[in-house]
Amino acid sequence: MKKILIITILTLLWLSALSEQSIRVAMLEPIGNATPIQKRIIRAELTSAITNSGAYEAFTRTDIDRIVEEFRFQDGGMVDDRMRQEIGRMSGAELICIIRLTVDGTDFFVEAEFVEIQTGRIVRTAHQLMPSSPNTRIQEGCKELAAKIVEQSREISTAVARQTPNASNSDIAILHIYRPSLRAASNMSWDIYFGDVMIGTLRNNTKNSIRIRNLEENRITAVRSGRALDHRSRLVITIDFEAGQEYYVRLAVVNTMNAVFGISRMDNTTGRAEFDATK
Repeated sequence: MKKILIITILTLLWLSALSEQSIRVAMLEPIGNATPIQKRIIRAELTSAITNSGAYEAFTRTDIDRIVEEFRFQDGGMVDDRMRQEIGRMSGAELICIIRLTVDGTDFFVEAEFVEIQTGRIVRTAHQLMPSSPNTRIQEGCKELAAKIVEQSREISTAVARQTPNASNSDIAILHIYRPSLRAASNMSWDIYFGDVMIGTLRNNTKNSIRIRNLEENRITAVRSGRALDHRSRLVITIDFEAGQEYYVRLAVVNTMNAVFGISRMDNTTGRAEFDATK
């Protein structure tokens, strides 16, 4: 009896320690053209898969859904600072997961983004195409999507450090990448890659600062979200990074009539001014 009690206590202590190490993620209700039951299935399966990865503690709550519904109604579906802060206050979450679910015939296209509660910065993003039936295929697809997010966390931790950039550190370079606010093609989003590692998504009027440790890598690629296999939707720029230096890269519409995008390195004076003007 004593042995059983000791094992039980040790197990509870281990689970408690594991919970403390895991990052809490509030899973928001999916948005997109799916039915309510399809959204419920995807969120439940993805929540389970992310939690089982061991890196995150994903959860859903009815009161959070009510807050999201209220804010989305007021602000046209956007996740703004007030919503994030309210969710963080109520749940203690460090991240929120925004799920976009698109139904295309017999397939689901699922996009998942992890957004920091405090800063609004997109820190993880991945997507997965999966059959809409049977349920076992949906489970497998959600597990693969969760695995992409977790693996991305490991890769970024070695190649990129997401901390407050400090150019005085002589061992790193800093990449500031941004997309200025323009009405043209404002609904398009682009996934950004440093080498082969996805480091975030840029939408209209968004920006990100990245600490570059791997100075041998010089390729930055922007890919239209959901079109990773379409070479026509890829933009590539190469930069020879040097330790202690800062670099500004702009992703912007270069032809408003045809919604053509371009990616370019900016001089530090212009780039810094445009970067600071971007939210």
